[in-house]
Amino acid sequence: MIKAMNKSIINYLLTFGIIVVVVIIKFPHLFLPHFWDEAWSYTPAVQYMYEHSLGLSPKSIPSALSKGHPLFFYFLFASWMRIFGDTVFIKHLFALIISLGLLTSIYFITKRLFNQAVAFLSVLFTGFQTLFLAQSSMMLPEILLALLTISTLYFYLQKNKPGYLLFGILLVLTKETGIFLILIILLFEMGSFFTIRGWPKLITRQLFEMLVLFIPLLIFGIHLIVQKLTYGWFFYPEHLGYITGFRTGATHLKMFSNVLFIRHGQVILLIIFSITLLLSVFQKDKISISHKKPLLLLLLFLVGYLILSAFNFSSPRYLLSVCPVFAILCAYFLFHAMKSVAVLPYVIGLLAGGFLLYSAAHIRENGDYDMGYVNAVRLQKQTVEFCEQNNWYNTPIYCNFLMRISLTDKTSGFLSGNKTFKRIVWSPEENPDILIFNNIENDPRYSQVEGNEKYQLIQTFSSSWMWVQVYMRK
Repeated sequence: MIKAMNKSIINYLLTFGIIVVVVIIKFPHLFLPHFWDEAWSYTPAVQYMYEHSLGLSPKSIPSALSKGHPLFFYFLFASWMRIFGDTVFIKHLFALIISLGLLTSIYFITKRLFNQAVAFLSVLFTGFQTLFLAQSSMMLPEILLALLTISTLYFYLQKNKPGYLLFGILLVLTKETGIFLILIILLFEMGSFFTIRGWPKLITRQLFEMLVLFIPLLIFGIHLIVQKLTYGWFFYPEHLGYITGFRTGATHLKMFSNVLFIRHGQVILLIIFSITLLLSVFQKDKISISHKKPLLLLLLFLVGYLILSAFNFSSPRYLLSVCPVFAILCAYFLFHAMKSVAVLPYVIGLLAGGFLLYSAAHIRENGDYDMGYVNAVRLQKQTVEFCEQNNWYNTPIYCNFLMRISLTDKTSGFLSGNKTFKRIVWSPEENPDILIFNNIENDPRYSQVEGNEKYQLIQTFSSSWMWVQVYMRK
């Protein structure tokens, strides 16, 4: 008993250590301005609800800001801001708290479903993934979606109806893609339905179970009806254009698979999963019967979510709902295949976690799905400060989309005061006095200006492979 207690304490300490590492990595990023979709889409919408009235009704935020999304995410952040304020630090701190809540939930859920070793490894493999580290301090809904997804899965498996309904409803009221899990659970339940024997009592009870499981979709349907009555459409018209055909969907599926299984060190998890799955299948110690249902559902959700997401607008951050699922599967089969040598899963897991951290630190792109966003944000911040120092508030400036948001939207967090830049033009053909280019967003017009005698390069900011250049008309 003492040995088991010591092992439990060690697992808690190791898991706590992972959480501490995440906090140490992310704390400096809490002070960074907002970036990409966070800056131009979600922050203005949350700010609107914060300044007006809290609510979940579609009319609580103008559709041009909410883009027709369900409003629980906005409601949650706006409520937090009502209590603690609307600084960039406060908003990012709440995002980090939700992320730590996800890691904590993964630990206790997988400990309950499997064991404490799988729980620790699951937290390790989730917390050190590049996508998680990048998103864990951003005011975006994907981390919240992942938390609600893993919680809904857990309460379904535990046959806890109140828990399933609470988290399932919050899931579909956070973002439309939340319905994917409910659909997959219903599909999974239908498989059980067709194996039932014992008419009519057992079948009647199973039908009732399925009706309960359907309730989150019913709530989502009510949201769509209210949206239709409010704005005249069920789904935001612009987003309907993001639904793809088979060819584009196949391209998205390839990209998603690459991000989840290969890029940014993820290949180490794929190797662990592939080898240990094979070892688990062929070893004498078979998988416990009580573990088969959760493993099968996790695998079904992983595959189903990837396929369904591929036919929607493609962004690597959408994978956050399945990153913990893949991590749990890797953790389980690593433990199961190597448990004959008790310390071996921990050694392999820690080595893999170190590789993931190394990849996060050294493989940097410029999106909001890896740690390269830190370089990009800091460059934009330097550029905005340079414009402020030169007092170009009423000077015609040409720049691309992200820089435009940084210079004109106070909620993005780049501006040092209340003054914004008033004369941002849409094209170099309008003969602006200042032109700003960068390789964070490639601009085809850059080739027309580089080396052009009409313009003089007056400032360059660079970090890693990223750069921003400021030109002045002679």
